[in-house]
Amino acid sequence: AAATEPFCRDAAREQAVERAAGFVPDAYVSNNISLTKKRARRSCEQAKQQECTCKNRRRHVIAAHNDLRSMHRLLRHTTRRIAQQQRRTITVLRTSDDVRTWRSKASGTVGLVPTMGALHEGHAALAQRAAAENDCSIASVFVNPTQFAPTDDLDQYPRALERDLETLEEAGVDACFAPRTPDELYAEGVDGGVRGIP
Repeated sequence: AAATEPFCRDAAREQAVERAAGFVPDAYVSNNISLTKKRARRSCEQAKQQECTCKNRRRHVIAAHNDLRSMHRLLRHTTRRIAQQQRRTITVLRTSDDVRTWRSKASGTVGLVPTMGALHEGHAALAQRAAAENDCSIASVFVNPTQFAPTDDLDQYPRALERDLETLEEAGVDACFAPRTPDELYAEGVDGGVRGIP
C-alpha cells in the first residue's frame, strides 16, 4: 500500500495538470465522437425524411392543381355547350319518332341535305340552297357504317356535331337529324333491313 501511494499521487497530479492544460482524455473524446456521429446520422435521416415529405407534398399539390385545372376546363366547356344549345334555333332530332313528329308539323315542301358530318363549304352551300328553295329544310348527320370497307377505320372518321350544327344553323336549316346509334335507321342491325321514316 505504501508503494502505491506515490503512484496514485503522481497519477492524480498528472490528471490535474492535464485538466488545467485543457487536455481531454481519450475515452471521453472517443465517446463524444461516437455520440456526435449518432446525432449527425439522426439529423441526416430526419432531413431526408423531411425532404421526402416536402417532395410528396409538392407532388400532391401539383396533382391537385392539375385536377382543378381539368375540372375548370370541363366546367367551362360544359357551360359553353349549354349556352350554345340555349341560343340555338335549329331543332336537333335524335330518334325516328322525333323526325316523324317534326315532319307532321312542317308544312309545304321540305328540302333534305344528307351528310356524314364533318361539314365543309360544299355542304354549307347545299344547305343554303335547300333552305332557300323550300318551305322547310332538314339535314342529317349520320356516319353510316355500311359505307366503310372492312379495312377502313370507322372510329377514326371525324365527328364534330357541335360545329356541324353551327354550320347548318348559319345556312338557315330548320332541323338536323343526328341519330346516336345506327339502330335508329337499321331495323335489325347494320346487316338487317333499313327502317323507313315516312
